[in-house]
Amino acid sequence: MVLFRKPKEMQTLHFNDPKLVMSLSSIENLAELTRYLKNKPRQMILQALEKQGGMTVSDLYTSLGWEQSYCSQMLSSLKKAGLILAEREGHFITYTINKPLLLALKKCMVEIYEN
Repeated sequence: MVLFRKPKEMQTLHFNDPKLVMSLSSIENLAELTRYLKNKPRQMILQALEKQGGMTVSDLYTSLGWEQSYCSQMLSSLKKAGLILAEREGHFITYTINKPLLLALKKCMVEIYEN
């Protein structure tokens, strides 16, 4: 049940960059992504992936000193959010940062902050 519906003109935000037009659902997605990014273990994974360029789950849990199951859980949530990419190479899956998404996220955050 919808208790309040915003008028059409309030359902879209326009930023200085004409390519950046965000609907309210996009802003909700942006908020969800920032929730993923403020989690310290997820930040540690992203930092490790940024430093190494790409890693398997074995590489990650060994370098971070975690249990394999915990590392896999964190990777799964990051992958579900679209913040990392997974590429199968034989029996191994290599994880990398989804740089285009993170750059777009950064650009949106800067635009929101500046407006």
